[in-house]
Amino acid sequence: MRTVKIILIGFLLISLIVIYYLFDPSHYNLFPRCPLLKYTGFKCPGCGSQRAVHDLLHLNFSGAIHHNFMLVLSIPYVLGGYYFELKKKWSARERKIRNFFYGY
Repeated sequence: MRTVKIILIGFLLISLIVIYYLFDPSHYNLFPRCPLLKYTGFKCPGCGSQRAVHDLLHLNFSGAIHHNFMLVLSIPYVLGGYYFELKKKWSARERKIRNFFYGY
């Protein structure tokens, strides 16, 4: 059962990557729009993240930063969190880094 879950999550992730690579959210209506922006005109912290993902997949870092700087900034942080989550034994230096950034 766990293997099936991992395969399904992997398939879903690869499918999303392919969709975001092939289709630009700026030009296609198949992507959801931000309801806060639509109804109030105010941008939320997630506004532009779909366009930023598309730009990152095309290695357009300046475009991704323009669309959503916080998403681009959070990627190394999230990847570091996954690294520390998957690794069970840490060196003293890694433990200090983990405690500083993730507080545990």
